[in-house]
Amino acid sequence: MATAKQEYLATSPAEVDSPIINSPFIEPQYHWQIERGKPPFKAEGRRRASYFYRVPEHAGRGRKKKDQLRLIDTEKGEQVELDLVNSIRERVRDWRHGAHSGGISYDGASDVTKELLELWRSEDRMQRLFFAQVEAAETIIFLVEANKIYHQGLQAVPKDEPGLASKAAGF
Repeated sequence: MATAKQEYLATSPAEVDSPIINSPFIEPQYHWQIERGKPPFKAEGRRRASYFYRVPEHAGRGRKKKDQLRLIDTEKGEQVELDLVNSIRERVRDWRHGAHSGGISYDGASDVTKELLELWRSEDRMQRLFFAQVEAAETIIFLVEANKIYHQGLQAVPKDEPGLASKAAGF
C-alpha cells in the first residue's frame, strides 16, 4: 500500500522547464500556477501572498481516526491568504503610480524620500536593486509618509510592541 507521500509524488505536476519568468527589476507579471495532479501553467499577474499550514504528521490534534488524515492534503496543507499583505501591496502599487494624485507618484512623501526612491529605481546604478528590495522600502515609507487617502479602509497593521510590564521596566 502506497503512503500519502508516495501517492503525492506519483500525482505531482511535472517540473517547469524555465522556472524564472519575470525580470527581478520589475513587479512580477506572471507566476506558475501549480495544482496537484495538473500540469503547471503560466498565469498572468503576481501570485497572491499566502502560506500553507499543515498539521504535523504525528500531531493527531483534532483527529479522532487515522483515516481522517486522508481527507487532508498532508503534503500541501491548507492555503491561507495573507489579506493584509495583499491589500498593502495593492495600495503601495496605487501610491507608486499616483492613482489618487493625478499621476504624481508617491503622493505625500517628502522630497528627500522621492529622491531616494528615484535613486533606488535608477537603471544607471552600478548595482541595481531588485523590485522586491525597493518594494520593501516603499512599503515602510507608504505606512509612514503616504497621503492618508491611500490608508482609508485598510486594516490596521499589527505592531510588535512590548507589554505594560516591559514598558514600566524601561524596555
